[in-house]
Amino acid sequence: MNFFVVVLAVVILVALFIGTMALNESTPVPEGCKEAYDEAQSCKSCVFNSVGCGFKDALKYMKEVKTK
Repeated sequence: MNFFVVVLAVVILVALFIGTMALNESTPVPEGCKEAYDEAQSCKSCVFNSVGCGFKDALKYMKEVKTK
Protein backbone atom coordinates (compact mmCIF):
# COMPACT_ATOMS: atom_id res chain seq x y z
CA MET A 1 0.00 0.00 0.00
CA ASN A 2 2.79 2.45 0.89
CA PHE A 3 4.56 1.70 -2.38
CA PHE A 4 1.37 2.51 -4.30
CA VAL A 5 1.05 5.87 -2.51
CA VAL A 6 4.66 6.78 -3.31
CA VAL A 7 4.29 5.80 -6.97
CA LEU A 8 1.01 7.73 -7.18
CA ALA A 9 2.68 10.82 -5.66
CA VAL A 10 5.55 10.64 -8.16
CA VAL A 11 3.12 10.22 -11.07
CA ILE A 12 1.13 13.24 -9.90
CA LEU A 13 4.29 15.36 -9.56
CA VAL A 14 5.47 14.37 -13.04
CA ALA A 15 2.03 15.13 -14.50
CA LEU A 16 2.00 18.55 -12.80
CA PHE A 17 5.48 19.28 -14.15
CA ILE A 18 4.54 18.30 -17.71
CA GLY A 19 1.29 20.28 -17.49
CA THR A 20 3.10 23.35 -16.19
CA MET A 21 5.69 23.12 -18.96
CA ALA A 22 2.96 22.82 -21.61
CA LEU A 23 1.06 25.82 -20.25
CA ASN A 24 4.24 27.88 -19.95
CA GLU A 25 5.23 27.07 -23.54
CA SER A 26 1.98 28.50 -24.88
CA THR A 27 2.23 31.73 -22.84
CA PRO A 28 3.51 34.66 -24.94
CA VAL A 29 6.37 36.82 -23.70
CA PRO A 30 5.04 40.15 -22.33
CA GLU A 31 5.75 43.20 -24.50
CA GLY A 32 7.92 44.86 -21.83
CA CYS A 33 10.13 41.79 -21.50
CA LYS A 34 10.80 40.90 -25.14
CA GLU A 35 14.22 42.57 -25.24
CA ALA A 36 15.39 40.87 -22.05
CA TYR A 37 13.98 37.54 -23.26
CA ASP A 38 15.80 37.78 -26.59
CA GLU A 39 19.03 38.70 -24.82
CA ALA A 40 18.70 35.75 -22.45
CA GLN A 41 18.04 33.36 -25.34
CA SER A 42 21.26 34.40 -27.07
CA CYS A 43 23.43 34.38 -23.93
CA LYS A 44 27.03 33.41 -24.66
CA SER A 45 28.42 33.39 -21.14
CA CYS A 46 31.27 31.10 -20.27
CA VAL A 47 28.92 28.68 -18.53
CA PHE A 48 27.65 27.50 -21.92
CA ASN A 49 31.07 26.98 -23.49
CA SER A 50 32.27 23.43 -24.03
CA VAL A 51 35.24 24.21 -21.78
CA GLY A 52 33.04 25.76 -19.11
CA CYS A 53 33.99 27.89 -16.17
CA GLY A 54 33.12 28.25 -12.53
CA PHE A 55 29.99 29.69 -10.97
CA LYS A 56 31.92 32.78 -9.79
CA ASP A 57 33.01 33.52 -13.36
CA ALA A 58 29.42 33.28 -14.56
CA LEU A 59 28.26 35.69 -11.84
CA LYS A 60 31.06 38.10 -12.77
CA TYR A 61 29.96 37.99 -16.42
CA MET A 62 26.33 38.59 -15.49
CA LYS A 63 27.27 41.60 -13.35
CA GLU A 64 29.27 43.05 -16.24
CA VAL A 65 26.33 42.63 -18.60
CA LYS A 66 23.92 44.17 -16.08
CA THR A 67 26.05 47.30 -15.57
CA LYS A 68 26.32 48.02 -19.30
